[in-house]
Amino acid sequence: MRFFTQPTLSDDASVDPENFRIFLVVNYVAHLGFAVHLIFVPLFFFLHIHVLAAFNVVSSVVWFVSLRLNQKGNHGLAVTLLSCELVLHTALAVYLVGWSAGFQNYLLAAIPIAVFNQQWRTRTTLALTGGTFVLYCLLYAVASRAVPVPVESWALEGVSYLNAAVVFAALGVTSYFFREASETTERRVADLANTDPLTQLPNRRRLWDLLEGEVLRAERSGRSFIVALADIDHFKKFNDSYGHHCGDAVLRHVASVMRGSLRRTDMLGRWGGEEFLFILPETPLHGAVDVLEKVRRCVEEVPCKFGGELYHVTVTFGAASFGRKQTLEGGINQADDALYQGKKQGRNRVVTAPIVH
Repeated sequence: MRFFTQPTLSDDASVDPENFRIFLVVNYVAHLGFAVHLIFVPLFFFLHIHVLAAFNVVSSVVWFVSLRLNQKGNHGLAVTLLSCELVLHTALAVYLVGWSAGFQNYLLAAIPIAVFNQQWRTRTTLALTGGTFVLYCLLYAVASRAVPVPVESWALEGVSYLNAAVVFAALGVTSYFFREASETTERRVADLANTDPLTQLPNRRRLWDLLEGEVLRAERSGRSFIVALADIDHFKKFNDSYGHHCGDAVLRHVASVMRGSLRRTDMLGRWGGEEFLFILPETPLHGAVDVLEKVRRCVEEVPCKFGGELYHVTVTFGAASFGRKQTLEGGINQADDALYQGKKQGRNRVVTAPIVH
């Protein structure tokens, strides 16, 4: 990975997706810290504080090494190394330059970075937070009694502003990624609640939301939509004869083929067991037959591969047109009745229910 590039999850195979958040935080903060330490080297030489200038040279190397460790997947070691450098550097800078330069505020920026480190236990993080507070108090006590290196007031004020800017930038980076992580977690929870884990299709709960939304749209537009149920023919045979793993493979295969055979505007979800539900917006019944016939043929023509064997699968469809005078339950029951008729007529076919006026 190049040094000054925008990192993405696919840039480096060594970055575990579960640790990508801490990777991003350390990556951006390390870039910022490395640049700031390089700036401090000539600044402290100019101010004749040679000890801090030399320490910033060492610190720049530490931050660069931490950045590389982070990019190679050693996030915990990178955070530990940065934390140690930060504490030592802060203590030395406060002792030499004094409290008014604002170096002690770097300790505050270290806390959220430590919290982001998933490799540290909660007790460790709490202990480090408490230790940071104790160190902050000790530095204040030492700084109030120590005699700092003489520095021009204008230079000291400039350093304090620079330190404040860096601390706010570091806090801004960690806060931004904390917000991103929270939103990502919320999206994942919502996806888990609304997605069937086997087929990765919308589950029954999500389908009800989609159906209710489609009813509202149909009422506004005055156009009907189609509800269709599909049932895998002789599905029990796959489970009984070849095992549940084969049955799961058939479900995944059928879901994939059907999803790939639909139009962009159509919706598909797993209704339960071996049943799937289709929502075809603003589609007349004869148009729905064409769509579902295409899906049926695709399932029939593309065999399911499992355990080195090919299994031919067929699906029966029952479709109903949802009108203004119907309820959702009524429309679904109509589709279910049509599906039952399709089973009675020999399976592997599309059957439509009479239109309710």
